[in-house]
Amino acid sequence: MWHFQQKLRHDTLQPGPDYFPDGRTDSVQHDVPVTEYYPGAAKVIHQHGTKFMDTFDQDRFTQIRNSTNLCYPFVDCPKWELVEFLVTSDLSMAAIDCFLSLSLIRQLQLSFQSTKQLCGLVEILPSPPPWKCQHVDTSPHQTKTITRLFYQDTVDCLQMLLHNPLFTDSINFSPYHVFTTTQRLVQIYGEWMSGDIAWGMQDKIETTVGGGCMLGVILSSDKTNVTNQSGRKVLHPLLMLLANICSEVRTKASHHAFIPVVFLPVVDFIHNNQWMKSVLSNHLYHHCLDIVVKPLKIAAQIGIMLSDPLGNSWYCYTSLASCIVDMPEACLIACVQGKTLPATLANYTQFGDPFQHQPQTKAITLSCIESINIDPDNLLTYFEACGEHRLNSVALPFWRDWLLSGPAYFLTPKVLHTSFQFSYNHDVTWCIHAVSPAEIDFRFSILQPITNHQHFTTGITKLKQVTGRTQHDLQHYMISVITGAAPAGLVQAVHSLVDFQYLMQSPVINSKQCHKILAALKEFHIHKQCIINAGACCGEKGQVLEHWEIPKLKLMQSITPSIPLVSPPIQWTADTTEQAHIDIVKNPSTATNNINFESQICHNLDRHEKCHTFSLALHLHKNEMSKLQMQSMDDNADPDAEDNP
Repeated sequence: MWHFQQKLRHDTLQPGPDYFPDGRTDSVQHDVPVTEYYPGAAKVIHQHGTKFMDTFDQDRFTQIRNSTNLCYPFVDCPKWELVEFLVTSDLSMAAIDCFLSLSLIRQLQLSFQSTKQLCGLVEILPSPPPWKCQHVDTSPHQTKTITRLFYQDTVDCLQMLLHNPLFTDSINFSPYHVFTTTQRLVQIYGEWMSGDIAWGMQDKIETTVGGGCMLGVILSSDKTNVTNQSGRKVLHPLLMLLANICSEVRTKASHHAFIPVVFLPVVDFIHNNQWMKSVLSNHLYHHCLDIVVKPLKIAAQIGIMLSDPLGNSWYCYTSLASCIVDMPEACLIACVQGKTLPATLANYTQFGDPFQHQPQTKAITLSCIESINIDPDNLLTYFEACGEHRLNSVALPFWRDWLLSGPAYFLTPKVLHTSFQFSYNHDVTWCIHAVSPAEIDFRFSILQPITNHQHFTTGITKLKQVTGRTQHDLQHYMISVITGAAPAGLVQAVHSLVDFQYLMQSPVINSKQCHKILAALKEFHIHKQCIINAGACCGEKGQVLEHWEIPKLKLMQSITPSIPLVSPPIQWTADTTEQAHIDIVKNPSTATNNINFESQICHNLDRHEKCHTFSLALHLHKNEMSKLQMQSMDDNADPDAEDNP
């Protein structure tokens, strides 16, 4: 049984009042959560599919490894461990050559004497999906550099995730609903497959073919600076994850549950109008994504046969479950302009409304694009026409023909933006203006130090390079610090926002808790006028504002409705993927010479993946050999040995 259900069983040992619809708290009356799987979904087609070791054993040197040397092309396992360290350490080629030239290392009599020879041996290891390079035609518009797209086949990468034996007990192929009791009055949401979106997608699949299964693809991207202070070298990596993998496993970077599938080109267009340069960059972004996700869109239409770690073959349909991106990129994906939200039709003057507006659905966006009868190649005229609909001039969004996918659903809420960053950018600023900078610094400086929490000895108004950990600690202290110094209404408003931000971070939320989250947000809207009355809502230049044109405030209205659809937002956290961007871009870039660094990083990632796959295969092979030896020892044991004194 997988992790989410184990957590549910653990929670039922001490049920709280939220588990019982009638408010019962008697510990004697235990009700075990009920799991209801979609009837007839996710049937195994056959049990003779390929496994991880099957694909590994298809290598041309398999016979040598099975007969003489398990670590071929390396001499033995200790020397392989040295190779793995050198390749995955992100040392430069010069540094590795210097290391190999040491007298102590030469005494090891390695099968390679230079970095070039080392990389040549690593290249003959079993290969993951290869990297491809495609020149993207941007005519009639010119760019300052050649536009090259580096990417991997997305279906092959999806199969590699499914084949990973580390995820054997963490993948679910069938949508399901979990209820607190057998009466099915209170539903529990914890994973994407437990939400209503996955259930509804399965309904559409069953009308086409019975027994198919839904695979939720997660895409995460963010521009990353490769060089520091100079050079202006930027990469735009795109990672792919699988929503069917348990979020507890998927969100840990050490589990290697993500795969870099593409480096989107970052180029400068040659045009006299700066706005048109941005428009052309938007077109290029969607065009490149259209190329990369084309295999996934075909699989969403006709299905594809994939196998799991146990060799079971499933007929799968792929949908876009989530795009983990920041706000500007979310607007780019949703094809909307600035001062417009990607998930709702509300304009900037309605960001402070205490209710949810109509969602920005796929049908609405495409109908607006189709209503513009102007050639998109006529950039300026088409841009002006799109402005009337608050569109960003992208005529062919990459998701337009992706079945079972729409921006209103796959642009999921982000905890990092709606909780910690919002709290620091707005909650803390309101409190500073309401209490005064000197007073709030004094109050923070005299707080008793607490273990595992930051102590602000000089206050908070002059903090620099504030991290998520610091924002987290500020949330812990803020209410107690401002109580008695700020107006009571402002304290209630900030307190309700803190309640909202922490309730939404729960990894498992039931339908009753959804009402609590919504109630906390409603309480803020009741008291938010006190913030303006206190003169605490100020702009960047210190001027007092009389409006609530805050995009992230409006995004909070979509969190509670999204929980029954795509489950709690904590599983869409960007913490793992942002750290992954460092591992797959910044660290490998230090081993390059900054000439054609994109291709060098792709080669570096390819070698890393080969080492990771080879190391995992060796580990599994050793475990299998140990089991066979133990079984042989048991079979050869003397049956009368236990009777002898």
